[in-house]
Amino acid sequence: MQKRGQVTVFIIVGIIILAVFGFLYMLSAGALKSEFDREFQRAVVPEQLAPVKTYMDDCLELKSRTIIDTLSSRGGYLDIPQDILPRSINNPFSNSLEIVPGMETAYWFYESANGIQQEQIPTKEEMELAIEGYLDDTFSDCYYELGYYQNQGFEIEIPSYIDSSVRISDKHVEVIVKAPMYVAFDDVTKTIENHLVKIDVPLGEFYDASLDILENSVSENFLEERTLDMMVVYEEIPYSDLEMSCERKIWNKNDVANEFRLIARENIGALRLKNSENLIFHDPHDYFTVDVNAPAGSTSVFTYMTDWPFKIDVTPSRGDLMLGDPVSQGSHTISKFLNAFFCLSNYHFVYDVKYPVLVSLIDEHGYSFQFATMVILDNNQPKLAEFEYVDYTESIEMKENMCDNPS
Repeated sequence: MQKRGQVTVFIIVGIIILAVFGFLYMLSAGALKSEFDREFQRAVVPEQLAPVKTYMDDCLELKSRTIIDTLSSRGGYLDIPQDILPRSINNPFSNSLEIVPGMETAYWFYESANGIQQEQIPTKEEMELAIEGYLDDTFSDCYYELGYYQNQGFEIEIPSYIDSSVRISDKHVEVIVKAPMYVAFDDVTKTIENHLVKIDVPLGEFYDASLDILENSVSENFLEERTLDMMVVYEEIPYSDLEMSCERKIWNKNDVANEFRLIARENIGALRLKNSENLIFHDPHDYFTVDVNAPAGSTSVFTYMTDWPFKIDVTPSRGDLMLGDPVSQGSHTISKFLNAFFCLSNYHFVYDVKYPVLVSLIDEHGYSFQFATMVILDNNQPKLAEFEYVDYTESIEMKENMCDNPS
């Protein structure tokens, strides 16, 4: 009898323990749910009222997707900050890249019209506020079609206010619009407090990857380094050389600029992030691979178009002409003697170059996030020159040194 009583006690204790653990599990599961998930569960309506709720959810989803796509295409801005000077022939770059007429995206790094290099990057919180403000202003557009349901016998009371809340996550954007709406059909009634939608786009993930790309661009100067390589490798861009020739080398600056544009378009277009889905050619030395990991399943695209702004200044030059220096013709006596044996033609040009690059990340469903940055070479150096270029072509000291050291 005593043993039977002990077994009963153990069973009761076991049941209590299981009940406690079950209760704690339910509490923890509820605590782990986000505000969005909890609100989503509370937003369920009776089947008779589902048509109205479905319409409102669809309208909210369409508005949310549209504004997220717009924000993503403009570098995280709905309204790009106004530049000090409007875009013009004197300020062709401005603080945004005009991809095509009527379509702009913000520079995250650029040089202003007064020569100041600066960053212009929205935060996630600013992007959330921009989406919230847009929905607060436009969600009432969804009310216009409610007359159709009222004609079907639904009783609907239009909300008196709208308060939106947006949260950007790595893989989705959660949207909650608080706009209490009383709906009745026959004897079934309910006040729909909130309208919710989850937009499955990797806005947060692509934004973070874009920050990594910009940081690498600013700290490692990979765009400027690739541009310097173009100048060294391509003979269409005269850079620095010493040739056995008696003819003075002459280039037209406009022709060089046009060739530079074409070369930049091809080379910038070949750049890709690590693990990007669009590695369409074999790059054994990873020359065109940017040292930033692409988000899983994404395609990375770097773009420069030849009709976008391109600024180039070259020293030494005379007007539109870039002139080489025939070394052996520096003096009549020296020239007469040396020309009997050989001729040397020397040139070394120093460039200031500025042009935009559009960076785009695209997922497998076609969603894209993009921003613009600016490539800047100052005296053949990335971003800012560390030393001042001295033009020795008119320097007496340089000529004397050349004569003292003819070799």
